[in-house]
Amino acid sequence: MQRLAAFLAAGLVSFGGHADDIDSDVFGKGKWQPEEGEDLPEWKEGNTFLPDYPQEKNLFPFEVDYAGPRYRYLLDVASLSIGRDKVVRYSVILESESGARNVYHEGIHCRKKKYKTYAIGTSDRTFRRMNAKEWKPWRRGGVFGYRPQLADRYLCNNLGYAYSEYEIMSRLRSVGTMDFDETGDSLAVPGFQ
Repeated sequence: MQRLAAFLAAGLVSFGGHADDIDSDVFGKGKWQPEEGEDLPEWKEGNTFLPDYPQEKNLFPFEVDYAGPRYRYLLDVASLSIGRDKVVRYSVILESESGARNVYHEGIHCRKKKYKTYAIGTSDRTFRRMNAKEWKPWRRGGVFGYRPQLADRYLCNNLGYAYSEYEIMSRLRSVGTMDFDETGDSLAVPGFQ
């Protein structure tokens, strides 16, 4: 097990991560599957702070495969964060063909495959906090089928953990639709290379 952990840590370093950033419990006994009679620590959601309302320069369009009316989906990369609770939080815009926009600030729990909407955008370009207490399972179809697709493509790895913010930005950048200035810095996230 120690050899596997060392191998994976070395792999993360070679892909731009840092071995020091690895949460040691990821490789700990019982993390993947607890042994009989062994309990995992109870997960507790952290505090959520609302980001600034999305700005056009920070919006990343992403594709969603589903049957239904056409919407354009935009992720606000400036709002991306990963809490100590391992929840990926972000703002997203659903834009209809007529140009009407619905703006949400949400969180995705990769392991549980659930989401929570923390706030919705208002007409005066601010967020109004929602009183959401429960996490809801995401659905693959319909207008809101973007959540699992966003998670699968950019936010969560196939083991049920969130990518680091750096890895998420790398995945978005590899799609080739984000704008970068001549220095290679992202226009959306200053200093990202």
